[in-house]
Amino acid sequence: MNQTANYQLPLWEKQDRILMEDFNSLTERLDLALQENRENCHFQKLLEHTTASASRSVNISLSGISVRDYREFLFYFDSGGEIGDVVSAYVRCNGIETGYYGESGNEKSHLCSFLLTGTDYPGCVRVEVLLGGAIQGLSNTCYWTERGGSCSSSGGMLPPSVLLPEELRSITLAVLDDDPPIPAKSKILFYGIKA
Repeated sequence: MNQTANYQLPLWEKQDRILMEDFNSLTERLDLALQENRENCHFQKLLEHTTASASRSVNISLSGISVRDYREFLFYFDSGGEIGDVVSAYVRCNGIETGYYGESGNEKSHLCSFLLTGTDYPGCVRVEVLLGGAIQGLSNTCYWTERGGSCSSSGGMLPPSVLLPEELRSITLAVLDDDPPIPAKSKILFYGIKA
C-alpha cells in the first residue's frame, strides 16, 4: 500500500488488502493532526449568538472564556432581516455606560458604534476589541442600497482606571431608545485571537 508524502495516509490501490487497523490508524492520525492544528491556531471561533426576539440590547457573555488568553476579540453582526432605517448600535463593556474616550479625546458612552445592516441595507459589520494596556474598540460598517453605498468606522478606548482588560466579562450591543430595536434572528459570530 502506498502512502501520502506529508502524513503517511494510506493510498489504496485495487490489489491492496484493506484492513480495519489501517482505517483506525488513519482516523487516529487525522484526529491528532486536527487537534494539534486547533491548539496552534491563533484565530478561534468562541461563540455564535442568534437573538430570539427583537431587543433594545444584546448581551454577549464571556463567561467560560479566559479573557487573558486573547489579545483581540472580533465579532461580525448580521441582522438577517429588515432594519427599516439606518440605525446605530453601540458597543459597551460589562454594561458600563460612561468613561469611554473617542478618537479626538472626547468622553462618550460607548467603546465604538456600528450601523445595523439588514436585507434592506445589505452589508457587513466587523468590530475589533483590542485587549492591551487599555480596552480599545474599532468598528467598520459597509452597506449598500439602490441609492448607493456607504462605509463608516468608529473607534474608542476604555482606560484601565475604569476597567482592566482581564476584567472584561461581557460585550453589550445597544440601540438608542428612539431607534428601532435590534431585530429578531440577528446573528453575532464572536472570535478570539490568542495572545
